[in-house]
Amino acid sequence: LGLTGKNLIRTDFPLKGRSDSITLDPQVRAGAYWRPIDWVSFALDADLVQTQSDVLNGYESQWIGGGVGFHLFEILVLRGGLMQNVAVDTSKPTFTAGFDLFIWKFRLGVAGAYAPSQVAVEVDDSGSEVEVPQRVSVTAAVGFGLEW
Repeated sequence: LGLTGKNLIRTDFPLKGRSDSITLDPQVRAGAYWRPIDWVSFALDADLVQTQSDVLNGYESQWIGGGVGFHLFEILVLRGGLMQNVAVDTSKPTFTAGFDLFIWKFRLGVAGAYAPSQVAVEVDDSGSEVEVPQRVSVTAAVGFGLEW
């Protein structure tokens, strides 16, 4: 079980040459992890507070997600999951997948997320629009760990 918080003290950053500012509101997230047997694990986490974006006017977020991991050969974890923004009624599920490769004390992780729903994005001043996935992301990470 875990609980994490960031931006615990609300902070405003004025924008130079403009009358508005960017505000970092407190965020709190809770999660749980369970590994009932050696080769499979389950995770669930959720934002406990709803946040508003200063960059995307009117956009609110409060995410909940979960997934499963398959631990293979003590060096590889394959992950899959689902997450959704419960603060927006029209939000569709986002699918997630990834893997972690453990070699000695190093970890290489690659993950991605994809929401199959489409949104229209204006591409130029003429009003032309193109349909793109609502959410796409790719992440890569390298880690090093020592046990005490």
